Amino acid sequence: MPGEVLRIPETLRVQLPEGRIEEIPLEEYLKGVIPAEMGLKKPPEALKAQAIVSRSFAVSTRRHAREGFDVCTTVHCQVWKPEKRYADADRAVEETAGQVTTYKGRIVGTHFFAHCDGHTRNSEDVWSKAVPYYRSVPCICGYTKLYGHGVGMCQRGAAAMARQGATAEEIIRHYYTGVQIGQARHVPRTTFRRSVIFGQVVDEVGAPRGGLRLVLRGPEGPIERGTTADGRFWFTRLPAGRWDLEVKGKPVRYTELHTDGRNSLQLRVVAPYTSFEAERVVPLAYPASIVGTLGVEGLPVYIVTPSGEERTAVSGSAADFDPTSFSLPAEGPGTYTLRVLDREIEVEVQGAAGAWVQMKPVAP
Repeated sequence: MPGEVLRIPETLRVQLPEGRIEEIPLEEYLKGVIPAEMGLKKPPEALKAQAIVSRSFAVSTRRHAREGFDVCTTVHCQVWKPEKRYADADRAVEETAGQVTTYKGRIVGTHFFAHCDGHTRNSEDVWSKAVPYYRSVPCICGYTKLYGHGVGMCQRGAAAMARQGATAEEIIRHYYTGVQIGQARHVPRTTFRRSVIFGQVVDEVGAPRGGLRLVLRGPEGPIERGTTADGRFWFTRLPAGRWDLEVKGKPVRYTELHTDGRNSLQLRVVAPYTSFEAERVVPLAYPASIVGTLGVEGLPVYIVTPSGEERTAVSGSAADFDPTSFSLPAEGPGTYTLRVLDREIEVEVQGAAGAWVQMKPVAP
């Protein structure tokens, strides 16, 4: 948000071509990116613009977070070839050290590509999401065919603008609508707030549980979040440290969740319903059965008949009644005991052939 101190990591974890992961100072990493991405004999301001957008992309991308590193050295992220370094590119990195693109006060990843055909593309015309700073703009690159995805900065167009006297900031603000250039502070990666803990809360049969409150306790806790209608949750911008996650009002706790300031932890949190209550019991003349509707599929139900015989059914096995219903033959009048999870419900059958029990899950 506006006024917030911008922080970027001192180092990046880079997967080298042979597969080894090496931690490299961010600014040194960029000195191997700019020449590979821009080539030789580019104007200084174009090189500076590339340095800023490459830095912003490197500290924002999460493409390899689950694999334990930040960026690879191919076009999947940014091409990195330190053997191609040259003085002008090094100087562009040094003169823009710590500078990043921001949108509404937050660092944003800034994509770029080789050249367009006179205009760049809106993000939603290429990818699925409309991003406010990826708007189509005219470009003076001079090419008639698009080479690349077309979203963000046209590298040849940036060079052309620089030759006409545009500064790096003017180039960036042309290609990324509404962005600003911010000065960030380099911090150790262990304090770089970029970790995420996210996931979904489900019940004991895997159905999403919306409307629950989760509490995350740790270096900057407690932090409270709710689950969406489909049970999803997320805690973002977390520093390095150990965290405990609990579901309010339930005996559900996940401990020893470790963040390193860059990683993502995905959880499947199981918060079972622990009680059911009968909303109503309706006598059935036909069929001669004990029918139950739980509102939740896949739960085992144990029924003890008046004679003491125990039978088992599964909610959802009698879909003719309801998608969450079960049905078992009744043996006549008497008391039937239904056991669902930790709850016992007694059903009296008097004279009728059976009974229909409509139940609902109740969170404790």
